[in-house]
Amino acid sequence: MLQLIYKTLWGVYGMFYLTNFLSFIYSIKFMEISSARKAIQAALNADWDTAISENLGLLAHNPDAFDALMRLSHAYFVTGNVAQAHKYAKKATKIDPSNTLAQKCLAKCSALSSVTSPITHSQIKISIDTFLEEPGKTKTVLLKHLGAAKIIAALMHGQPVALLMTKRQVSVQTEDGTHIGHITDDIAAWIIVNKKHGMTVRGFIKSASDTQVKVFLKLSATSAS
Repeated sequence: MLQLIYKTLWGVYGMFYLTNFLSFIYSIKFMEISSARKAIQAALNADWDTAISENLGLLAHNPDAFDALMRLSHAYFVTGNVAQAHKYAKKATKIDPSNTLAQKCLAKCSALSSVTSPITHSQIKISIDTFLEEPGKTKTVLLKHLGAAKIIAALMHGQPVALLMTKRQVSVQTEDGTHIGHITDDIAAWIIVNKKHGMTVRGFIKSASDTQVKVFLKLSATSAS
């Protein structure tokens, strides 16, 4: 009889502790999801202090959280802290060595590690329609004659670029006038013709690696703000 009572009490208390333990686990998971959402939204709003804080909080609970490591590396990179960006990108590659995004991130950081004044992109905000394709109004071009490797390594997705036209050519530069590359002849002709007709052509970095840079071009009837 006594043994039956002990078993009953153990079952009740065991279920109680199990329920509390599961609730604790679920609450942690909920907090992680909430922090991840806040970190992502902060990055979209270019609120990098918040993005860094939220991702650091996530890593405090789970040091091997790959996505948080990548987001943190990106946040440090765009704010010019290449050393910290490299640190977290390296951790991410150790967790998932075959991940190409982590490898590219680490390569970018390595290429800029010797730059004394890294380029920052802390004000870049990407809207939903930045890369929205419209027939006849948008084009994606692969640049030729790329600039210095360290300049290419510093380029960011969504970064606005300047288009410098000559009679037959169009070169792409950073907003401070640093050479990135040249537009191919066919797309250059498209830009020049539309500019002559009073149209505005804006450019944004779509992707960049050590060997290629893609620029997204948008045509509009009004001047860029």
